[in-house]
Amino acid sequence: MNNSINNRNRNKNSDIRYKRTDSRQNNHTAASSHSGRQSPPYPSPARIRAERAKARMRRKRRRLILTAATSVVLIAAVAGTVFIIGKLISALTDSKPSSGDETSISETSENSPDTLPPETSSVGANQLTGPASYGITFISDLSSYEEYMDPVDRDGYLLIANKTTSLDESYIPDDLTELADTRADGRTVQKLRYNAAKAFEAMFIEMRACGYTDVSITSGYRSYTYQAELFENYTNKELANHPGWTREQAEEMAATYSARAGTSEHQTGLCCDMHNLSSADKAFANNPVYTWLCDNSWKFGIILRYPEDKTNITGYDFEPWHYRYVGRYHAYKIHESGLCLEEYISQLNTSGS
Repeated sequence: MNNSINNRNRNKNSDIRYKRTDSRQNNHTAASSHSGRQSPPYPSPARIRAERAKARMRRKRRRLILTAATSVVLIAAVAGTVFIIGKLISALTDSKPSSGDETSISETSENSPDTLPPETSSVGANQLTGPASYGITFISDLSSYEEYMDPVDRDGYLLIANKTTSLDESYIPDDLTELADTRADGRTVQKLRYNAAKAFEAMFIEMRACGYTDVSITSGYRSYTYQAELFENYTNKELANHPGWTREQAEEMAATYSARAGTSEHQTGLCCDMHNLSSADKAFANNPVYTWLCDNSWKFGIILRYPEDKTNITGYDFEPWHYRYVGRYHAYKIHESGLCLEEYISQLNTSGS
């Protein structure tokens, strides 16, 4: 009897548990049906590792992009700073006045006028630059010669050699170059210092463009030794022409038209003899091209070295064939003032330039 009762109770409890389980299942099914989705399963370890790896890659890419952007900004900043500093240095450099080689301005014992015109009183005056600033117009295109006619080192070509200031036997310019307009009569191609040679070349181009085509260069640079031989030949010639003269008298005469070794301007490599005659002669002054040279040679940085009215200062007779390169700045000043080179340099030295 008791066993029967116990069995019924167990069956009853079992039925109750069964019904509760069914109820939970039904509730879960109903909830799932109501939401329209199933509860997500718990992610696997492999999936978690994959997600973490992706996150690390995203962070790495962000760091790389940030680093690259920062580098570009820094490089741009450095480049800009360098550019600005370079501009400042260039501006400061350009603002400094150019200074010449003061050792090239030699003293002379000759007298000179008390003053120069105000605009020519000093090398330190404002430097003119370019043909237009001088009022110059060329027929030919000489733009490629401008740096030679008007050199940056404007005082570097005032070296002087005369009867009171001599050059040492060892003085030989190191930039001698051939002259394009040497007379083609079988003589050795003459040479001058580079800037001087190019300035003379420019002058000959313009001279021919103006219709003067028969002038050529007969003599340029001469060494100390060659000048000694030349002066000796002239002295012997005077002795032959004047049998009663002493050698001293012959040398004195020769010195009026030829220089003793060391005192010849030809040794500077900055001057040349040029004309259209069979030999150098004062008759060249009667030629129309001589007038053109007197009016225009300064435009190329070249002057007539031994003018007719300055023989007592230069110590040499009038030589209409002898031209000297000094650069346009000084050639302009000399042309405007009417001074010879000795007077001009003496005035520069007196003014303390």
